[in-house]
Amino acid sequence: MKKTIVLALTLSTTVMASSAFAKTTSCNTVMAPAQVAHSQFNLHIDASQSTFAPGFASKGLKIHAFAEQGKLNISGSGGNDHVNSDGLYSYHRLSNTHAIEQSVSFEKGAYTVDYYFDDEDSGVFKQVYSGGQTVIQGDFSVENKQTELLAPESLAGYTVALRIKHTESVLPGGYPKDAVVIQRYDVDTMTGRGFGKDTVNFTGNYQFNRTSKTTAVEQNLQITENFSLPYIMTYQFETKNSGTWSQNFADGLIIFSGSFDLFASE
Repeated sequence: MKKTIVLALTLSTTVMASSAFAKTTSCNTVMAPAQVAHSQFNLHIDASQSTFAPGFASKGLKIHAFAEQGKLNISGSGGNDHVNSDGLYSYHRLSNTHAIEQSVSFEKGAYTVDYYFDDEDSGVFKQVYSGGQTVIQGDFSVENKQTELLAPESLAGYTVALRIKHTESVLPGGYPKDAVVIQRYDVDTMTGRGFGKDTVNFTGNYQFNRTSKTTAVEQNLQITENFSLPYIMTYQFETKNSGTWSQNFADGLIIFSGSFDLFASE
């Protein structure tokens, strides 16, 4: 029995700026955990809001896995600059919705991360490495032992229906801003068909990596009649049927983001 997953994605129309870190969540609601041992934070990189020194990952997803006794493992997926690194961390809850991680990666050096919680499992972050040349911002989610496995192991035999509503680019135009793209996946290849202004039909050669219980990264080479360009897409599953996504197209030339709905068909 072949299963089909359709992900209907609705993108946020709000660009995350530095002011996004000032949240209006009730100060009486505790969102930030008191400690993070035996949990992991999934950091979705927003290249449009970040700056990178050479050698730092600028696309995809970073995972900070926290253990006992201040031990840390950092991994990532999406692009060639992600490295697997052990390290040491300290974590402090500063308020009900704000916490800070102060860590040393044995590969990349010292950094701090400010986490601003929208709820107990997600929010936005700002990571600053020593020297200030690399500042990474984006969304994050939290997983622990109780987190349910939501992300599929593979996209083969699935269909993804993307709804595009928000984009960022230095280009004057010529790319979709409000459209739907239907993407059908085989084992290593896929096809896409666009519906809406400035969409294109294409084929692709892709890799899909389930990076955690609730996250996955797709790396793809999109091939059309006029160009062949790569993209990296991160998926954040909130339930088995819904979540959010973001896409870094052509090394940051265009940034797409949105939400998805998920369902299976016979």
